[in-house]
Amino acid sequence: MPDAWLRDAKRELLRFRTGEELRASGFWRSQGAEIEKLLATVQDGSPPQPIPPTARRETLRIVHWNILKGIEFESIVRVLREHDMLRDADVILLNEVDVGTARAANRHVAAELAEALGLHWAFVPSYLELTQGPGADVDAPGENEVGLHGVACLTREPPVALSAVPLPDSFDYFAHAEKRLGRRTALLAVHPDGFVFGAAHLEVRGTPRGRAKQMAALLDGVERLCARQAEAGQPVQGVVLAGDLNTHTFPRGSAARALRGFFRLLLTPPGMLKRQLREPWRANREPAFAELRRRGYDLTALNDDGLTAWACVAAFEECDWLPRGTRRWLARRLEPEPGGIPLRLDWFMGKNVERCGEACTVVELLNAQGPSDHAPLVLEIAMPPVPPTRA
Repeated sequence: MPDAWLRDAKRELLRFRTGEELRASGFWRSQGAEIEKLLATVQDGSPPQPIPPTARRETLRIVHWNILKGIEFESIVRVLREHDMLRDADVILLNEVDVGTARAANRHVAAELAEALGLHWAFVPSYLELTQGPGADVDAPGENEVGLHGVACLTREPPVALSAVPLPDSFDYFAHAEKRLGRRTALLAVHPDGFVFGAAHLEVRGTPRGRAKQMAALLDGVERLCARQAEAGQPVQGVVLAGDLNTHTFPRGSAARALRGFFRLLLTPPGMLKRQLREPWRANREPAFAELRRRGYDLTALNDDGLTAWACVAAFEECDWLPRGTRRWLARRLEPEPGGIPLRLDWFMGKNVERCGEACTVVELLNAQGPSDHAPLVLEIAMPPVPPTRA
């Protein structure tokens, strides 16, 4: 897609206040199909010097990480190369991956990470960013040359199939201060040795019920891909999904939801609240976990209990509706630890896979000097049996 076309399209998109207004416009009737195609296209490639193929291994090391848009690119590369638990990964599943944004130095983060590590890569966008982004992103020098934001996977072996799975909308970012067009989209890939792996990033500003609907759509997409592989004579042996599921247990995205959240913060004893946020599957506050269990997916064997993020009460957008004194009181009540409220937002999810080694959260990377505001996860599984070949 020509750079000039995309630049002009983004300028036009900024004229509209809401997605409804945009889709009723003549601009959308003439250009909408091209924009939708851009957002639905899986990009993939191989590095100039891929890691040489090795003998088939008995185990597979999988890493998941929300890399905060790839802003700290050099640090991310160094950690993935050098950290004892992250280096030599066979599959790296990434959330918050940018392509051509000023905040990430206009890098193609997935392709450049893959090149630095000698891995194959695939990327699917969720959004076309129409602003520089929130917070400190607005101070990044330059402008977005492309402005895509999505999920990616890096692999030692090139996948035999790739699939994008659009997830149901649960928040309108087109009408938000961080104006962007699109929807959450997951990326699935089929490993040559017979399993599906995938990266998904569920909605942070929606509701738990909305995240459950997104989870159902993701698992539907997995089932469709598995059916296609079976029809092709290449049956899937197992599934490993990972992502920032944003299982913070709060409904967000409106003043009414913020008010409900405030009363929960006010009335829930701090110790109980922290348990709910650290172990969100226990109280049925995130029905996405029930959807996973219903479909036969396992979490407990594939995850430890480490925290993957901190939540600073003062940084919540909902606090903008509260008096300053109330915000300070909430922070004192809920944040005795320096980082804020500990959360478990990131997860591995597996079906028909056997953990045979590490399943841990690299919590030491979750600090003010770290390259992301999320900790990476590591999982080691037994390599699936060699799939039978078609007679």
